[in-house]
Amino acid sequence: MSSLAPARPAYEDVPCPLCGAQSVEPRWRIPNRTHPGVYVNSVLYPIAEAHTIVRCRRCGLLFASPRLARGDGLWTYSEAEAAAYFAATRADRRAGNDALLRTLAAHGGRGRLLDAGCGDGLLLAQAAARGWQAWGIERSHTLAEGIAHGTDPQRVLVGDVAGLPFPSEAFDVVTLINVIEHVPDPVAVLAEAARVTRAQGLIAVH
Repeated sequence: MSSLAPARPAYEDVPCPLCGAQSVEPRWRIPNRTHPGVYVNSVLYPIAEAHTIVRCRRCGLLFASPRLARGDGLWTYSEAEAAAYFAATRADRRAGNDALLRTLAAHGGRGRLLDAGCGDGLLLAQAAARGWQAWGIERSHTLAEGIAHGTDPQRVLVGDVAGLPFPSEAFDVVTLINVIEHVPDPVAVLAEAARVTRAQGLIAVH
């Protein structure tokens, strides 16, 4: 009798995401104690019991390798996991956003802000309340449609942070909050954030 459980997905060794070097040295094994698997196109697949963290011998960057092979799918959370996360962390995120917005205001005032990977839109709502022209981009249709009350829904787009649908130098500030660790090519994402940020603008990465 065939099993209904999905097969384990493939893993791949990856070059350094920063400099592209192939030579790495293992540093740590980190047990996976938080998630039993990863959602790929809404199907839950088991993941390894531990992640190997390696160090690039050329530039020193620490990163996970091997990692889950992306293929044609998307690394995602289930809708239930996302909803539970945003509900459980709302108070902490609100306080963190307040501190971030105070820091941004101290380094140039208020203007056009893009929250790339805006999640439930909490930062957008807080930024708009402080006088920012706040835009967001989010790859989850569900999150984008249910964005936080008080923001302009026409300023929230569904899309990929690695291919921002905005002209160059369109924003004074771009924020990447809890995003960079989820993307397969962080250099491309940072380059795209830099492209849409004006000269002397700011990019905030957490």
